[in-house]
Amino acid sequence: VAATEESIKFASEAASLAFENLVAATNAPTAESRRAMCRAAHLAGKAINITKTTAPHALSYAFTSLYGVPHGIAVAFTLAPMLAFNATVTEENCADQRGAAA
Repeated sequence: VAATEESIKFASEAASLAFENLVAATNAPTAESRRAMCRAAHLAGKAINITKTTAPHALSYAFTSLYGVPHGIAVAFTLAPMLAFNATVTEENCADQRGAAA
């Protein structure tokens, strides 16, 4: 909801870097793929710093604090269900004044 042009730029670049380098950084890491993933994490953090936390991040704190699940893994637990839920958002049921196009 608090997205800005700057946060969208950071998030888009982070997503591109992650999508382009995640498999290599996981399966056959190189210095380049690791740097790219670090840059992706940094840019994602900058985007979140502007927009504040997202629902998967907020929900994940319970997994981390109650069960000791590392934060990133806890976010992964909640991300897919949240994406599935948000995929059904329409202008009629979106509280954000920008509507479903946001």
